[in-house]
Amino acid sequence: MQCACIAAALIFGSVPERVRFVPGMVFILVWTTVVYDFVAYWSWSNHGWIRNFGCLKEISNLTSTDYHPYCHQGAYDFSGGGPIHIASGFSGLAYCLVLGKRRHVHVEHHSLVNVMLGTGILWFGWFAGSGGAAGASNTRAAVASTNTTIAGAAGALSWAIFDYFGTRKLSALSFCSGAVAGLVAISSAAGFVAPWAALIIGIASSFVCALWTRVKRQFKKRFGFDDTFAAFSVHGCGGVVGYVLTGVFAQKWVAKLDGTKIDGGGIDGNGVQVYYQIVAAAAIAGWSFFMSLIFLLLINLIPGLQLRQSKEDERLGGDFAEMGEVAYRLMISEPDDNFTDDVPVSHEVGVLADGKRIAVATDLKDQLPAAIPAKSGSDDRHPNHSFRLKLLKSKILNAVDGGVEPENNHIFKDVEAQSVPQTL
Repeated sequence: MQCACIAAALIFGSVPERVRFVPGMVFILVWTTVVYDFVAYWSWSNHGWIRNFGCLKEISNLTSTDYHPYCHQGAYDFSGGGPIHIASGFSGLAYCLVLGKRRHVHVEHHSLVNVMLGTGILWFGWFAGSGGAAGASNTRAAVASTNTTIAGAAGALSWAIFDYFGTRKLSALSFCSGAVAGLVAISSAAGFVAPWAALIIGIASSFVCALWTRVKRQFKKRFGFDDTFAAFSVHGCGGVVGYVLTGVFAQKWVAKLDGTKIDGGGIDGNGVQVYYQIVAAAAIAGWSFFMSLIFLLLINLIPGLQLRQSKEDERLGGDFAEMGEVAYRLMISEPDDNFTDDVPVSHEVGVLADGKRIAVATDLKDQLPAAIPAKSGSDDRHPNHSFRLKLLKSKILNAVDGGVEPENNHIFKDVEAQSVPQTL
């Protein structure tokens, strides 16, 4: 149940700022039943076909009265690379293709502090997923936990270095993205590979995911592909990379640490294991994508369950449209005759003084001139009004419009002498 909840949550990383909540919950109910449950059974059940892929022919030739010798010679998946990451990543891909790209970019990685904090919490929790998948506090669990940290660290450094060659900046966001990519990739392999192999898996996954995030920008421009927070790019792509490389680097001695017997992977001379992993990854990806696509299209036809927000709701933002609340309140102080140091006159961006709601992404630009004090030609402005309009433009337009210059950019010209309040 916990894995199912995690997988379902990952899907929505592909579709923020345009998805409706209630249809999304209906989809998750269907998805966990028909997609996740099936894939989890195939991968982990004693009778699952993915787990017994190597002896499917023998099993199919037996009659119902025969003893079924399930061989457990199939694809390896230690802690959810297939049912969680590949399944959610490709379902997220289907979701974002059905919805199309965003009309407005309200937020885009708006708080790196939260990103870093969340990555740290996620990394810590990954020990429960990878190490805990051993089912006991034993040597194999210790190796799985060690592999988790190595892959995560390798992925974090690799992505940051990869982006550095293009930007000449050491990005915290790149570091966090690489850490998640490495953790995703090691999920399948944690209890099957040696620590040195975890290093390679983390680097390889981070490189593939980072490369894809650059390529997807062209897809977004040409085909409307908008994987908003990279659920498919990291979990889908990273999950497949880790899943396949598990077949390359799996070793008998690692599994044997808790008494489990396997044939190993390509490095142990069992090259067919790579084939098992590729077929299983393709099956999980295909099942997740096409079943999700079918259910999403059907749900969208039901009156009242349209998947995408209306144009007006998207303009206002999902927080306003779906919950009537906002996570952040940007305040603009307007000086007037009653202005004092202690009690500034303030208006919320999102709700004007007259009670009218405005959209952060669009209407804010039109409301800015009203919030800027008229140029007086003197230097007796209030000391709290020291930020220049250029800073306001940077804080608001680049944050809520993704850095895209608005058509009415002329309102910002020739007004640098004017000031805006520090309460921004």
